[in-house]
Amino acid sequence: MKLSTRYSLRPVIYLAGGNDTDHLHSACEDDDFQGISRLQRSHNFFESLKIIFGEKIVHERMVVDNVIHDHTLMFQSRLGLFAIFNHL
Repeated sequence: MKLSTRYSLRPVIYLAGGNDTDHLHSACEDDDFQGISRLQRSHNFFESLKIIFGEKIVHERMVVDNVIHDHTLMFQSRLGLFAIFNHL
């Protein structure tokens, strides 16, 4: 089985902060192509996975409300705990 197929069949949860909307600045002028914020980039990335792998993908994207780019708040949130321990 191809590596990409195995990856698409793995249970993966992507967490994004609902308030992680700061405009990211970089020296690379193509960065906005990915999205202007981490929240938008996570959305675009996940949408691209659905295009590449189709409906067979078992990955999930969860947006943690009221959280910026802060791993502590993400992992202590209800969705973060679900992602780690697989229960709410």
